[in-house]
Amino acid sequence: MGKDNIVYKCEYGTVLGDMWGGGQGFYPTSKIEGNTEKEIIKNAEKMLEDGSLDSGFGFEGLNGALITISSQKIIEKDGEQFFSEKDYNDIVIGKLSEQEQERAIEVIAYQ
Repeated sequence: MGKDNIVYKCEYGTVLGDMWGGGQGFYPTSKIEGNTEKEIIKNAEKMLEDGSLDSGFGFEGLNGALITISSQKIIEKDGEQFFSEKDYNDIVIGKLSEQEQERAIEVIAYQ
């Protein structure tokens, strides 16, 4: 009998922050750890709140982020591993307008 496991990862995202001296900009997010999608979202919310989601860029303040969480099923059978195709889920953390979300998607595409 085989063993099934789902692996969740958040390696891609972009955060919108206020620049020192005025204006706003996007910057890649840090990688976010978690064993489930809910745990990754919770950790991302904490990182947005404490200012660490911006990978150390140093925004004056963080407004919101768009993160991409991937999930992949791994089946172990007879000592071999089989991988499903990855599923991707884009999640908004904090506050992003519809226009900011569209821009964030463009930014992620170029990361």
